[in-house]
Amino acid sequence: MNTFHLAYLICYLGIVVLVILRVGHLLHQSGRIYLNNLFSHSLPLAKSVNDLLLVGYYLVNIGYSVFVLTFGMGELNPDYALE
Repeated sequence: MNTFHLAYLICYLGIVVLVILRVGHLLHQSGRIYLNNLFSHSLPLAKSVNDLLLVGYYLVNIGYSVFVLTFGMGELNPDYALE
């Protein structure tokens, strides 16, 4: 792995993780309102479900990002990375 591959990996993962964390936080805040309405009889249950949904979102999206990154590493060159 040369320095170009390493720089590409660091930039890609950094940007993707920041976007996933930001979107997850926004969805967590917005979803709290709907889950509190859905589970109005038990607010701790609504909070637990919301937290589990957030963790699942993080795991699925970060896992998919890493999978996509490792899937296409065979033919990486500067021109291909800019496309």
